[in-house]
Amino acid sequence: MVRNSLLAVATIVALGGAAGIAQAGDKLDAAEMAKLAAAKTSLSQAIAIAEKETGGKAIDADFDNEDGTLSLEIEVLKDNAVSKVIIDADTGKVLKVAVADSENDEND
Repeated sequence: MVRNSLLAVATIVALGGAAGIAQAGDKLDAAEMAKLAAAKTSLSQAIAIAEKETGGKAIDADFDNEDGTLSLEIEVLKDNAVSKVIIDADTGKVLKVAVADSENDEND
């Protein structure tokens, strides 16, 4: 549920509809909305970066705002395995690629 809402939020931001974020289901504060709207890397760019990095197909997207640093987390499927690609939202650089932990992801 949270993941679906978050994907909707990211899509709205990518389309420039920051005002509709709160209606997408997550309770983002004004600071988080401003960071998402100002991110230099769009959701579609992050997906392309993750797919290029892994050679797979994006199946889920999320964002994380930890310690004031915004990152985009893209899950990519390749050869029946899911990887999580973490991308810095400001630079577009890949910060980490790891096997996705589906149990922990379900609880996010």
